[in-house]
Amino acid sequence: MAVSKDRIDRLAQLEALIPRHAPVEDCPDPGRLVDRMGKHYAHHASPAARRRAIQRDLEELVADARIEPVNPGGKPLRYRRLREDTASDPYLWDYARRSIDREHPRGRTACRPARRGVAAHARARQRHRARRVPAAHPQ
Repeated sequence: MAVSKDRIDRLAQLEALIPRHAPVEDCPDPGRLVDRMGKHYAHHASPAARRRAIQRDLEELVADARIEPVNPGGKPLRYRRLREDTASDPYLWDYARRSIDREHPRGRTACRPARRGVAAHARARQRHRARRVPAAHPQ
């Protein structure tokens, strides 16, 4: 598991570059990913060091079940994303909204009580006024 913020961000960007639904020949290999994310691996001294670094990152994404190789045993390995980001999934948010509307019709939530009628509100106000102690008036 990634520990540094830079590595976590790099892994997230790397995962975003890998398509979820693509034919095997369109899935990226490590060389193509290094070209697309050159600035993240530019601090490595040689192309071989950059390739090893991206392979470590890809192995971690595979271990976390975020991506999978689509041609196991092939050279070079090509990768496909396993899960989709649910933060921007409109179907998920639509389902959540509909289930909330179904559970709490007309905007009422479980923590907000139903409104009282006018007569009940007037009685509560009278009880409150009866309990109030009149303030002393200075003379």
